[in-house]
Amino acid sequence: MTSSRPRTGWPGAVRAWTVGTLLTAAAMGGFVAGVTPASAVEGDLGSDLVGWWKLDETTGTVAADSSGNGRDGAVTGAATWNGGDGFTFSGGSASGGNAITLPNDLLLGLEDVTVDFDVWVDPTLTSGNWFMYNLGNSATWPNGTGYLFTTNDSSNRLRSTIAEGGFATEQSAARTGRMPTGQWRHVTYSIDGGTIASPGSARMYEDGVLVATNANLTTNPGLMGEPNGTTTKNVLGRSAYGGDLSFKGRLRDFRIYSRALTGAEAAAAAEDTNTEAVEADAAALTLGDTSAVVANLALPATGTNGSTISWATSDASVVTAAGVVTRPAYGEPAGTATLTATVTRGTVSRTKEVTVTVPAEEQTDEGKAQDAVAAVELVHADDVRGNLTLPSEGLHGTTLAWDSSDHDVVSDTGEVTRPAHGTPPADVTPTVTATRASATASRSMVVRVQPKPAPADSEA
Repeated sequence: MTSSRPRTGWPGAVRAWTVGTLLTAAAMGGFVAGVTPASAVEGDLGSDLVGWWKLDETTGTVAADSSGNGRDGAVTGAATWNGGDGFTFSGGSASGGNAITLPNDLLLGLEDVTVDFDVWVDPTLTSGNWFMYNLGNSATWPNGTGYLFTTNDSSNRLRSTIAEGGFATEQSAARTGRMPTGQWRHVTYSIDGGTIASPGSARMYEDGVLVATNANLTTNPGLMGEPNGTTTKNVLGRSAYGGDLSFKGRLRDFRIYSRALTGAEAAAAAEDTNTEAVEADAAALTLGDTSAVVANLALPATGTNGSTISWATSDASVVTAAGVVTRPAYGEPAGTATLTATVTRGTVSRTKEVTVTVPAEEQTDEGKAQDAVAAVELVHADDVRGNLTLPSEGLHGTTLAWDSSDHDVVSDTGEVTRPAHGTPPADVTPTVTATRASATASRSMVVRVQPKPAPADSEA
């Protein structure tokens, strides 16, 4: 799928009154940044857009705004489009590499805002400070006049942050653990703006699931910059701080809303990205050849696109939901069970069934016990001069027990007492018995224990 795909419940175009409002403003001398409709319609994710950059171009240096507001972005550096499925950012030190610059003053006049987008973080981007995007102004550490961003930060967190000034004013919604790399994920950063007198809240969703909340937000986008809401560094792939790294990875379907999306809307916004990941992981899921399974199965718990996988079985006597296999007894028909995998990411799930056939045991328990005792070997049985190692486990999951014919020379656990020097070697017969279920088999073997050597001459 590409980033231009319609999302569930979306009308496919911005409502006419939104476009009309902006066209009227343009006729009066320019766009009114941050125009907000008089009343938002919950669930209509095609309206209340400040801007919508699908990033589905294949050539050129223009990132078109599909919101109808005319806020096209401009590529800085190499125009590395991802074949209609996002834009690839090269990364670089000190704000190097390519980026996409968006128009100024996108947040002017807004108290509430949502930033919603797909992101693919390059696996090599594992350290340093960097922003996926910056909505705000340039900053020089530790000072600034306001910015808003999302990052995998150096403290091993996925973090979305708004700052009214510089670093000391940052207020974040963060969760422990960075966003996984090398796979498309969906982020929704939703702000109900507040003030010191009347705090608001910020919520961060990953793949449509709430992962972090700041319930005491004392700022809002309209308080950034001078005058309030003025922003001159709105950019994808760069940080507010010139000394930071640039983002390395991909972005697509980047949207800014003039209101805070609800949890249900965040889930709907992530649905297409989750569906793409879940269906890919379900299609790739395999347990190999399951037509004649004789050993326990390793059931994967995750997919390569970030899905979680849970398992259920139709017959735990054949194979359990943990993959433990039990073969039918010798002479019985093969067992058959269906393993059902549920592949989930966010609120999207798919199932996949795998038929498992388990053949019966190839011989009786008695035969397996016979195999087990026949396979036992004792090292240097004809020339024993030290303790014997007597195994306690045998083939086919049998247990082994030992009984010595002369416990004064060889114990049942293998300790050896050699005959005195000058006496003949002692022949002893240990007998091993293998047990599997109620079946047993025994085998006796002779060991020859050599006498002790002559005492050492202790005279100097």
